[in-house]
Amino acid sequence: MLPRALLLLVVVFAGRVCHAQPDEAMLRLPVQVRLPDGSAAAAARICLMQFKQPRIVVETDSKGVAFLESNFVLTPTLAVESQDHRFNALVSVPQSDVRRLCQSAFSATLNPTVPMRVKVTRDGVPVDDAEVARGKGFVHVRTDGQGIATLPMSPPAIDTYVMVWHPEKGIGSAVLPAGTAVPPTVEVSLEPPVERKIRLLNQFDMPIADRRLAAQVLLSLNSEPKRRFFLSEEFPMTACRTDADGRASFLWASPRRRPYYELFDAPDWSMDGEPHSDAEPDPDSKILHVLHARARVTLFGELLVPDGLEKRGMLIRAVSDGVGSSFDYCSARSDDDGKFRLHVTPGHTYALAVEDSEWASDVQNPVFIPNPPELPPVLKPLEIVPAVPLEVIVTSKKTGRPIPQQFVEIGRRVVIERDGEHGRLLATWWKTDQAGRVRTGIATGEYEIRVPGEGWEEKQTLSITTAAPQRVEILGP
Repeated sequence: MLPRALLLLVVVFAGRVCHAQPDEAMLRLPVQVRLPDGSAAAAARICLMQFKQPRIVVETDSKGVAFLESNFVLTPTLAVESQDHRFNALVSVPQSDVRRLCQSAFSATLNPTVPMRVKVTRDGVPVDDAEVARGKGFVHVRTDGQGIATLPMSPPAIDTYVMVWHPEKGIGSAVLPAGTAVPPTVEVSLEPPVERKIRLLNQFDMPIADRRLAAQVLLSLNSEPKRRFFLSEEFPMTACRTDADGRASFLWASPRRRPYYELFDAPDWSMDGEPHSDAEPDPDSKILHVLHARARVTLFGELLVPDGLEKRGMLIRAVSDGVGSSFDYCSARSDDDGKFRLHVTPGHTYALAVEDSEWASDVQNPVFIPNPPELPPVLKPLEIVPAVPLEVIVTSKKTGRPIPQQFVEIGRRVVIERDGEHGRLLATWWKTDQAGRVRTGIATGEYEIRVPGEGWEEKQTLSITTAAPQRVEILGP
């Protein structure tokens, strides 16, 4: 008989293993998983998670190696867990470095876990059979008659969510801050569920039928930072699907927490501005929340690549100004012929460029996508040039020691010049290594290096005019 947690794990991920769309350039990334003593982690499970995309799950062989096939364009993160759940890790894969990593391997070292009790109550009464999950993890467990469940946890390198859902009793959550020890017990109080009535329309106010809406829930009520998690990503049963009239009901909302909706598993659609802002809570559920989305169109482009350089796998990033305060990010990979396809939103104006750790291009800007959709504009080829080497080092001002596993945003400033000038960032995310370093490549231009932490943030600007290697030092707490 399988353990209860493992049985539930199989249910959670059944039917969710899939691949990118056929027209997208795929990469094959080897992943080497090791235990803390350096030995190979055989039969470890790896889950590739990307924003608003289905999860891909693979298992390592006897040498601790597995292969992931994807385009790796939407902030890829790997949740890795040993076969016996005694070791795990959550690691970010820098999307602009995947092409280089495919030529060698991406390494993930597991950390020991300790059992953490999660006590779930509603109005002070223990809740039986509530589903408990660690955000971006494998193991889902259920509470017993005393409202207790046990999760295997490792000390969080990033803010980690513990999420709880019960079909009748509601939702709840707790946050384990980065860099803290795993507490013996975490208490989570459920909030009663509230139905939210939703109608999804396109930009012409016509209903959008048969689309899956995922709910993202604001964890903090009135404080910063406004941490969010995708409730429907961790608990697929909470998602809702629109009917022929574009109507749906989300049954497990919170009466106090602000909702945030996304079209899930739908790369051919993008949401308009309303769901990206914080709609007011609706305690009596009488309000119909009208959301708008737009069908994306395909923008075709190609790269001018130096002779002898492999064309496949270059990362092309685009950022836009859109309707009102809305904006859009989209990414693509080049194929064997150096061609790429970006799925863009009508009515938006884009700036785009190659953002690879070893290669770069000038920014093509502005690129306007008509609304209603017409023939997409013809892009000029993006000429590839060697990237300028960049090293970012993050150290603690108190101890002078490097800060490992720290998120670093490297953003290229672009000004989108249509109907006024609007500044945006073509940004990629990285995590520092054990020496507190990030090593990558950038283009000439203006950059912003941002290092966000719990209760602190540091920024530096950088102006690149030559091919000389760059070094940036940032002090954290």
